[in-house]
Amino acid sequence: MYACIALLTNDEIQNIGRKMVYDLSVQYGINTISARLPQHISMKQSFKIKDLVEIEGYVEELASDLLEINFD
Repeated sequence: MYACIALLTNDEIQNIGRKMVYDLSVQYGINTISARLPQHISMKQSFKIKDLVEIEGYVEELASDLLEINFD
């Protein structure tokens, strides 16, 4: 299986991103299939992994060491 690590956006940012993609698709006739994916910031591109349990501990430890970040 493949896994990736991503920071998902909140609803407000999600809506802004999708509106931007929609506006560009109308103006330039581009495909909007990528807008169906959750808006996110990729922290690590997809990689092969046998079992998600292998990475869950790592991600939990990493998250507990980080400071809270607010984008206001």
